[in-house]
Formats: sequence, C-alpha cells, structure tokens
Amino acid sequence: MDLQQAVERLHARYAHALDEGRLEDWPEFFTQNGRYRITTAENEDRGLPLPVLYAEGRPMLRDRVQSLRHANIYEPQRYRHIVSSVLVEQLDDGHARSVA
Repeated sequence: MDLQQAVERLHARYAHALDEGRLEDWPEFFTQNGRYRITTAENEDRGLPLPVLYAEGRPMLRDRVQSLRHANIYEPQRYRHIVSSVLVEQLDDGHARSVA
C-alpha cells in the first residue's frame, strides 16, 4: 500500500469511528504528541493563531472525550462524515501532512 492509500484509509477509519460514536478510539488516531486544533475561517484568513479548541497529546484528547461523555450537556447527535479529495504531502522520513 502506498502513502496515498494508507492516508486515505486512515481518514476513512477516523471518520467511521466518529460516525459510530466510538469517541474513546479517537485519541489513538493521533501520535503521542499529536495536535488537534479547531479554528474559525476568519481567524485562519487573518493569520490569527487562536483556536476555538486545542489539544496537544493523547492525554488532552482523552480529557476531551471525558468532557464530551460526562461534563458537557448536548442533545444527542449523529454524524456522517464524508471524506473526499485527500491530499497528501510527504514531509520527510516517516512524516506526512494531509488534508481532506
């Protein structure tokens, strides 16, 4: 399997886990020191670094799952992620960047 196929498969497994409500699996899609960042389009356009949500490392991601499961109060939701046009850029040995 080449890099493009491997990353497409990763995106598909990631989306499927979230769609199935398997939030406890979510941190495992990141490296130990991986970063998760949500920002607004306006902040991105202006070059402003402030994210709406930021987590660095699996422990923070696990805390986010615990918060979603036990602390935050939301109406039950269902998701269906549609992943398309996966772009993969090889950075160096063992590292790549992708957007979908």
